[in-house]
Order: sequence, then C-alpha cells, then structure tokens
Amino acid sequence: MPRSRLLFGALALVVPLVMGCPGEGEVAPAGRCEALGRLQARVGRTVFNPMPGGDTAVARWPMPDSMTARCVADSEEVDCASFPGTAWDGQDGQRTSPQPSFAPASAGRVTDTVTGLTWDAQTTTGSWDAAACGCRASTVGAYNDWRLPSVVEMVSLLDTGTHGFQGISSAWAPGDRTQFWTRDAYAAEVQRAWTLTLEGPETQDRREVVGFVYFCVRGGSDTTGIRYETTTGVATDLYTGLKWERHPADATLSWSLALARCANLELEGRTSWRLPSVKELLTLVDRSRSSPAVDPVTFTGASLRVRGHWTSTPSAGTRGESVSVDLDTGAVSAFTDVRGAGGVICVSD
Repeated sequence: MPRSRLLFGALALVVPLVMGCPGEGEVAPAGRCEALGRLQARVGRTVFNPMPGGDTAVARWPMPDSMTARCVADSEEVDCASFPGTAWDGQDGQRTSPQPSFAPASAGRVTDTVTGLTWDAQTTTGSWDAAACGCRASTVGAYNDWRLPSVVEMVSLLDTGTHGFQGISSAWAPGDRTQFWTRDAYAAEVQRAWTLTLEGPETQDRREVVGFVYFCVRGGSDTTGIRYETTTGVATDLYTGLKWERHPADATLSWSLALARCANLELEGRTSWRLPSVKELLTLVDRSRSSPAVDPVTFTGASLRVRGHWTSTPSAGTRGESVSVDLDTGAVSAFTDVRGAGGVICVSD
C-alpha cells in the first residue's frame, strides 16, 4: 500500500469478566469504576466490563450512507453523474442509501431511526475508565442502560464527505482533531483503546490519558447467534444484510482497477458487486481479533494481511486520494494515493 496518513490507532484489550461489576439495571458508582480501572492497569488486563448489553462491537443494522457527494478521477474532482460506464464508476458518492434519519428527543438526546441507537448529545471529557463508567452510571432521561459506544456505532454518525457528525452535534467543525473515546479495545496491545476523530477511527493512547471527549449511547438491536450465512464463495452478514466475497484475490491493485474489479465480478451468479464504502468495510472488522481483524473462518486469503484495503470513499477535501482500511489491524488511513496498490474485497447488497 502506498504511504498514507494513518487515521486509526492501537487500542486496549477489554475482556468482560464480571468481578465487582454492577449488574443490569444497576448504577455503577464512579469511584468503584475508577478503582477497578486502576486495578486492571496494575494486573495488565481488564477485570470487568462496565457496559451492559453484552458485545455491541459489531453493526447490527444497515450502515447509514456516508453522505459524501464527491467523486474523483486521478487528481481531479469530477461530477459523479458522469461516471457510469467509465473506469471510475462505483464510487461512494454515486450511492445515497440508506439515508441517515434522526428523530429529536428531549434533554439533548437524538434517536437514529436507521440504527435504532439513541445518543446523548451532551459530552464530557476524561480517561477511558471515567468515560466507560460515566456512561454506565448515567440516568439521563430516566434510562439506566447508557454505555460507551463501539467504534462502528460512532462511525455510523460520521459524514465522510465533510469530516463531521450527522445528526448529533454541531459543536465540532469539520476537520476538528478532537478525539472521542470508544468502548473498543485493541486486540493486539493491552491497555490501549480505540478513539475516533471526525476523520474516522484512530488507534490511540493508553486508557488512563485524560481529556478525550465521549458521548453515551443506548438501544439498538440485541441480535445474537450466527452472524454469517455462507456458501462456497459468498458470506451474507445477517446483521447488516450485506454480501461479501469470502476469498478475495491476492493481487493488489490501484484504486481505479479495484473499482473495476468489483464492478466486473461475477460470483455464484451474482453480478451486482461493488467496492465497499469505508463505513461498510468497517462493519467487517472484528475488534476482538488482530492479524487479521476479520473472521478467519469466514474470510480467507493472503490479501487480508495487506496493509490497506481500498474503499469506494474518496478522501474529503483532497484530490487523488481515497480512504483505505487495514483489515490486518482494523486501522484506517484517510488519505491514500489512488495511484498506489491496495487489497480488494467486494460487497453486494
């Protein structure tokens, strides 16, 4: 993969082991949360999970559209309507569904009607442990099931065309480098947690670092059980409804050739393949894994270890660059030269 500006970073391993953890419906005293956080730092592992609701690290709903309206060809920005049938066909800016939709709620809350998630738009700063426990202890709106959101839940809010948030807040202007905590740990490095900026998920600092911002979230589907329904060559994600090729080719391609490969792919009688948007490709990442950071039974191939996989999303505010996702770690590079070579995995609705 060509040299690019890394967006995502490394995170801290969180293993839910209920030890002094508040149960469902209980409020977690902040002091107890902080004490357990200090204990886990000493022993080098997490001893409890202050978030209710089990594993919410994967999308369990259709990923809302990224809202980018930009299309690029090499180093030029071009009208998306001029691309069908050309070498640059299949870009994120040509798709507009599913459209984000938000329903205002009282006391600064907003509900995303696509994902079913309700967000508390009021933000606080603190360490990862303070963020996790602050959400767990929240009773905003008389609800006691607030939690720190996962990476993929935060990504659902991103407008990748402007590097801003959809629906939740105007307090941060596009391009702001404020870092937001997520609940997800980095599977490859203990004591680091994933953060997110308006440009996307970013592997970042140790959990005791203070001063990062956090939102709290509640709701969403509690779908459990088998995630993928598979045939020889296709995996259907039963949570998002997307279909993925299971065994991507090992060859690395430029961005335009990656777009063309997916557009021309015929697999098990299906021809409606395309290069995924960055938000769609991030639903494939399993943050409990590393090397690769995807289900190794469902998806195979040497290309999964490539340092960057192309998405159909062009970089915001630049020309000749696209967003890529490292399926080996789960990291994102927001600015990758489209003339370089990257891995390709195709998706279909």
